[in-house]
Amino acid sequence: MTGTLDAAGWVARWHTVSTPIMGATAQTIQRLKDQIDRVSPNQLAKLAAQDPMLAAHLLRAVNNRRKSGVAAEVVSLEAAVALLGTRRFVEQMGQLPTIEQRYGQQPAAMAQVLQQILRCRMAAELAFDWSVARVDVKPDEVEVAALLHNLAGCLMLHHEPAVQKGWQPWFDAPLDDPKLQQEKLGCTLTALNQALFAKWSLPALLTELNDVKQRANLRASVVQCACLLVRHIEAGWQHPALPDDLAMVAGMLKIEPDQVLARIQRVLLALARTWPYPQCPTPANWLPMLPGAWPRPQPARGVPPTPAAAPIPPPNVPSQAVAEPIKPSKAIYEEVVKQIRSHLDGTLTFNEMMGLVIRGMHDGIGLARVVFALMAGGQRQVKARYVIGATNQEPLARFAFDLDQPHLLYKLMQKTSGVWLSSANQAQLEPMLPAAMRQCIGNGDFFVMSIFVHNKPVGLLYADRRSTTNQLDEASYQAFKQLAMLAGEGLGHLAGKSM
Repeated sequence: MTGTLDAAGWVARWHTVSTPIMGATAQTIQRLKDQIDRVSPNQLAKLAAQDPMLAAHLLRAVNNRRKSGVAAEVVSLEAAVALLGTRRFVEQMGQLPTIEQRYGQQPAAMAQVLQQILRCRMAAELAFDWSVARVDVKPDEVEVAALLHNLAGCLMLHHEPAVQKGWQPWFDAPLDDPKLQQEKLGCTLTALNQALFAKWSLPALLTELNDVKQRANLRASVVQCACLLVRHIEAGWQHPALPDDLAMVAGMLKIEPDQVLARIQRVLLALARTWPYPQCPTPANWLPMLPGAWPRPQPARGVPPTPAAAPIPPPNVPSQAVAEPIKPSKAIYEEVVKQIRSHLDGTLTFNEMMGLVIRGMHDGIGLARVVFALMAGGQRQVKARYVIGATNQEPLARFAFDLDQPHLLYKLMQKTSGVWLSSANQAQLEPMLPAAMRQCIGNGDFFVMSIFVHNKPVGLLYADRRSTTNQLDEASYQAFKQLAMLAGEGLGHLAGKSM
């Protein structure tokens, strides 16, 4: 990292480098060339509002011309397009480079740049919605301020590949800390953003609305709340600071916090439907993963206590044929739950604890194939420790996935969460699977849930039935989650022991 530069140094460093736009934006501009006479400024303004770097290009072009002709600063994107002209907009902006041209063959690096852009988009959408609710006479100004709040982050991760490691994992990156930014980059991203605004002659209002010191300015508060809330939601809908965020916004809008949450989810769901990059999912994509109440089954009546189950066989042992459904056993399931609960004092070994969990899933719930995978490779990979129901020759026996991209398994590792992928949500969740996951697990529905010990991810449990006559159902999913939660609780008592 180049820690010797300050904000002015970074701006000067990028002065001769073209600022890119999103490839999806460029494709839309190219399509509009054939119908330029029918394109309105409002249509192009909406396009610019979807790409913070295009919006910056547009305002930079118009406000630089202001010095020699236009009297007032231009903040509105629609007004900027009208001043520039629709034809000139399409011609100039259509020539801009794209992030795909640099990172098209580097999906992990590109995903990090996209994440910075997505932060801008989400903050802008929320700020606009809240401004409309507050009856702000110019909500588009607040929207643009939020859209450009992270312009420095977008450019830093695009122009400086060497700093990208500092933004991993993207939902809890060390370099999101202003103190570390000052130390490693020579300035905070907030200061760099202000330097960019000044160098590019962007309106002073945008600087004012992005100034954290403007606490008396309600419009600036809307921008700051939107930006802060987006960072928290990125880290999960269960972020501990989210209730405070909701209460703050509720106070501004004079509504209840649960109404604020409903508004946020509605806005971000609408954004998710138009966001063109499935490799960088929006927080709305993870709403199906919100954990509910974990049911605690009543102790079985009349089931005599039995010794703890023997350790499960070594990993990847052959099991019964996939085509043969396994009949669930409520008695076995309740017995397993009872045994686990009676040994949450750390008296079971790791193998004994996981043996009980997998026995409960396989023989109790009737799940034909079960995988317990542990974090490995310095927390950069999740790899099978035990596989039940697959031979050594089957792909499932080699269940292992890198956690260097924001796919479904990567997201699960941020918070205790479970997913039941079924026909009801397959269209939404299938694009988020790791690239080779279907080759590993085959087709069909499945359960998967992360396991955390003392707020740290240790692994995950995967299970399916692989049966056409015995499909997964809600009761099985609740039982699967129950055992996964017990696994985490049990392993927590073994944290001080060698696994």
